[in-house]
Amino acid sequence: TNWLSPNFGNGLLIYGDGTNIPKYRTYDTATIAFSAENSSITNNIGRTFTLRTSPTSTEAVAGFVTSAGVLNIMCFDGSSWSQEWTATVGGTGTTRPFDIAYETNSGEVVVLYGTNTLTNNELAYRTKLGSSGCGNGNWSAPTTVSALRTNGIIQWVKMAWDKRLPSNLITAIWADNASDLSAMVWSGSAW
Repeated sequence: TNWLSPNFGNGLLIYGDGTNIPKYRTYDTATIAFSAENSSITNNIGRTFTLRTSPTSTEAVAGFVTSAGVLNIMCFDGSSWSQEWTATVGGTGTTRPFDIAYETNSGEVVVLYGTNTLTNNELAYRTKLGSSGCGNGNWSAPTTVSALRTNGIIQWVKMAWDKRLPSNLITAIWADNASDLSAMVWSGSAW
């Protein structure tokens, strides 16, 4: 998703191919062609992938869940990938209990994910300033959120960002295994 980025001048695609290392390709709008397949850097088989590109810099953040229920977050600086951090989200990688979104104005990235718990602190999030480059040390510590109207393990998370230039608003919606659906809004500094 979101593979064509104005900041890259081209595009970026990440995917799993059944090996222990996710693959990626860049896209060149001048030649209208994808590059040869390249390997990223992690040694985990990804099952559900998400890729988002920064609205303010040459950066992309990708995430995937393994069959062991571990979320892997990676960052691409335009030339190479770095492994940023991991978190246990549960499941077997057949659902997507996380999402990634960039604030339109600041370029800050937010990763929201399920914590594999039934009650209290069912969600957690981490952020990285738009002015910071890739690197684990540039991310905030995990902050937990007690998800209102949620009675089960969170299995799906989806975020949508306000694309108007002065905005840093992001809306998140999630569903759990008890068929509960709920939502909240990120103000640019808090949910």
